[in-house]
Amino acid sequence: GIDYTRAAPNEYGDAFVVADCRLSGVTGVGVDRQFTRDRTFPCSLVFALGPNINYSSTWRRTSALRRTYNPGMTTYERFVDALGWAYFAALGAMATSNCDVAVLAPICSGASAGPHRIRIRNDLPTIIANILSGSHGIPLGLYFTR
Repeated sequence: GIDYTRAAPNEYGDAFVVADCRLSGVTGVGVDRQFTRDRTFPCSLVFALGPNINYSSTWRRTSALRRTYNPGMTTYERFVDALGWAYFAALGAMATSNCDVAVLAPICSGASAGPHRIRIRNDLPTIIANILSGSHGIPLGLYFTR
């Protein structure tokens, strides 16, 4: 396994796929919110891991942020490099799972982004566009309709 507390940027290039899932729409708001079982669609769920550069010695030892902190990722350039590999792995897993629509959730743009939280949120569309264009050797954008 990979020790993500010491991982190099390219070691974040791993993703996990849960294939043959179904999602459904939702109707209503608040307490009236319900899943619409008659409007479901097939999908694959893909999970990728990104670097955690947020640390505080005051957190409990059991804190996920404390246990996964990687001090080697604190520069913005290394952080972005690792995130690029995580998104490349996620999009590659989607492509090999025959997904034609990629819906991406932000990876490491919240608490785990530490001091880079605001900057990464602004730069993320460009990072993803570069990966889809082939910045990691394969133009993954060719595999998706959206």
